[in-house]
This record gives sequence, structure tokens and C-alpha cells, in this order.
Amino acid sequence: EDDLEAIERRVEDRIADRLGDRMRDGDRSGVTAADLAALEARLLRAMQQAMAGQRPTVVTPQGEVVTPAPARPVVPAEPARDLRRRGFYGISPTIGLGFGETGNVLVGLRGEYASGGTITYLPELLVGVAGRRMFSANLDAAFGLPAGRLSTYGTPYVRLGVGAVNLGDSEADLDTFDDDPDDGGTSLALNLGLGAELTVGGGRFFTDFTTGNFGEFNRLTAGYRFPFGRRTY
Repeated sequence: EDDLEAIERRVEDRIADRLGDRMRDGDRSGVTAADLAALEARLLRAMQQAMAGQRPTVVTPQGEVVTPAPARPVVPAEPARDLRRRGFYGISPTIGLGFGETGNVLVGLRGEYASGGTITYLPELLVGVAGRRMFSANLDAAFGLPAGRLSTYGTPYVRLGVGAVNLGDSEADLDTFDDDPDDGGTSLALNLGLGAELTVGGGRFFTDFTTGNFGEFNRLTAGYRFPFGRRTY
């Protein structure tokens, strides 16, 4: 209230000074003391409205009283999205061991394809080079797992996807007769695995265990990813 009274006094003093100047200069513009009093009242009312948080009225030089539109609130800019590149960014030669229906030594090649988000696709080809003949083509998706402080050294992940497994003929164990021979053939497999990548040199060493059809086709593989892009998970 003290601030408002001080403002009122300053406005009154300024209007009085200007009125005195006009009178001394013989101004004949038609502005009377009543006009100035009305102007003073409008100015004081506008200040009171502003102090009360209302939309104040403003007196234009032409004597018009207008109410300005409220200022638009400042909307913070939307944070920039983490737009990741899409496409192949890594390729890995792999070796491994097959268990379950296979029982062989595996070699293969695995690519890494960035989806543009947090999922990485792992197209993979594996061939059995010792033991039972096998050819496997897989397409899995990798999802990174929280690693805490260890994230600077590597990334654990789960992989989930599908594959096609072609097996050659099997042979019975002539000593124990525990196994019955089968003709092999091609089967679809649901893949589920757990693995981890470790930073080694300029690339990433990985190892994972994957089961197909929940125990029918199991494999333990390892490899080294030669990068030509950036990791997405």
C-alpha cells in the first residue's frame, strides 16, 4: 500500500507540473483541469488493477481507454529427440558349440542392424562344421539390460526372435543305443537368449547362450564385432 500511495503522489505531482507549464505558456489546446483530473483517475485505476493482478486499462495519447490482451505464456521448447541412425552398423564372425539335437561345432556371421530406437536386430547365420551337419538362419531382437556402474565396460542383453534350423541325418550310438537316428529336416525355432558385450579395443567382444524351442536347439556362441557405426542398446 505504501508503494501505491507513493506512485499516486508522483503521478499527481507530474500532472500538476505539466498543467502549470501549459498555463504559463498560454496553451489553448482545450485541455482543462477536469480533463487532467479524469486522466489522473484513469491512470490510478490502471495501476490499482495492475497491483491487484488484473488486466489493466491503458490510456492512449488520443484519450482512448483500451485493455491489452494478456501476454501468451512462454511454452518451453520440446527437448530434442535422440534420433538414432538406421541401418547395419556392425558385423561379427562367430564360433560356438551346439547342444541338444545338434551336438556340433559352429561357425557363423552375425550382423547388427539399428532400428532407429532402442532395439537392435541380430540377423545371424550359423553352420555346423564338426559333428552333426546343421545350417541355421536366425533373426533376433536384442534388448539392453541395466548395468549400473558396469555399463562403462559392457552391456548385458536379452535376445528374442525366430530361426530356421536345417539338420542332416543323425546316427545312433552303437555302444549304448541311447539315440535313435532321424532323417533331420528343417524346423522353425523360437529363440530366447542371454548375453553380454564387452568393450575390447575399437570393437566389442560378445558371448551369449541361446535356446531354440526351449531346449531342442541350444548354442553357446562368441564373437567380435567390428564396428562401422554406433551401438544402439
